[in-house]
Amino acid sequence: MQTIRGVLKTWENDSDKIAQLLSQAATPGGISARMIYFLDKERFKYAVKGCIEEGALRTKAFGEGIKARIK
Repeated sequence: MQTIRGVLKTWENDSDKIAQLLSQAATPGGISARMIYFLDKERFKYAVKGCIEEGALRTKAFGEGIKARIK
């Protein structure tokens, strides 16, 4: 969990550094490298981005619903 938190924090602060971090942390041909390759192949980054965008849209709609009920 700490590794994931650290990677996400790095990604949040500077997404350009994530590739460098992963290349430094993953042994070439090792388990982490294969896992990263799989996530990249399956477009994990875009899935996470889409998930966040969907959450933001739902949050906005939820907030608008609350505002409408308050008036």
